[in-house]
Amino acid sequence: MLLSFLINSVDKELIEKDSIPSSDTELIKRINDNDIAAFEFMFKSYFAPLCNFVYIRIRNKDNAKEIVQEVFVNIYKNREHWSPKGSIKSYLYKAVKNQMINWLKYAGNSKKSDIEPDDLKTKNEPNPLELYIQKELREAYQKAVSDLPEKCREILVLVKDQGFSYKEAAALQNLSIKTVESQMRLAFQKLRKALKNFN
Repeated sequence: MLLSFLINSVDKELIEKDSIPSSDTELIKRINDNDIAAFEFMFKSYFAPLCNFVYIRIRNKDNAKEIVQEVFVNIYKNREHWSPKGSIKSYLYKAVKNQMINWLKYAGNSKKSDIEPDDLKTKNEPNPLELYIQKELREAYQKAVSDLPEKCREILVLVKDQGFSYKEAAALQNLSIKTVESQMRLAFQKLRKALKNFN
């Protein structure tokens, strides 16, 4: 795949602490100047959370990666003229959301899977009972999130999992901040009810 080749071809020694872009403006300029290390930095910073964002909606890891990769490939192909409006983070989420909508229109119905996200890793080594409880809680949480109304679920993921502010989430969803606030309240109410046995 083009993207895999691009990422794997970068000399890892190029990405040192002093080469990390200090702002979105600098990162965009370096990508415009054909700085592949800068492109890889952006890719590694956003690829995983963007995949998680898509997975919440389509429930298929491989297709989620495909959708996100397509966005990065398009950016790379047009890197010399790439000029996103607003923050890179907001741009990427909007671009991925649009790519996902297109995928759902033309291919989504024929690509379903029950694949679940990778198990969360912990630095500690909990005993089997703790692992079992963690697994049950994780599964209960994932089910509770998937059972939320679509708009409510998308807003929760943007704010809680992806770190967007209410204002940013409202802009991404074309909603008012008050609507985002009310949807978040609804999400927390439903999650508390669904997870009450784990309190």
